[in-house]
Amino acid sequence: MTDQEQKSIFARNLRHWLTIRGVKQVELAEKLGVTDGAVAQWATGRTMPTMSKLQRITDILNINKSDLLDDRTEQEEQDKADALRDRVYAKSPALFDLLDKATPEELRQIEKIAGAIIDE
Repeated sequence: MTDQEQKSIFARNLRHWLTIRGVKQVELAEKLGVTDGAVAQWATGRTMPTMSKLQRITDILNINKSDLLDDRTEQEEQDKADALRDRVYAKSPALFDLLDKATPEELRQIEKIAGAIIDE
């Protein structure tokens, strides 16, 4: 894989996870202590962050490095999300009712809690 292909994959994955997590590029820049322009360059595939910044990005978005670096298609991600949703719904339909009523901030907190439980 060429350097430019890796940058393009990273850029696509970064934009995807920013959207999924509801984080704007400017917010990510503030949390990382970098300029908006640096994040814009990452999101367009012009440059890549350093490994330390990459680790901080994964912490902020509550994802793994592979989520940003691996060449996964959106359909694969959607299939995984659908399967997970089906498994969770089968075990707890009431949870979906609660999630439908949650605010965006409450959903972010729920994601953090669930991520911490899974990582243990």
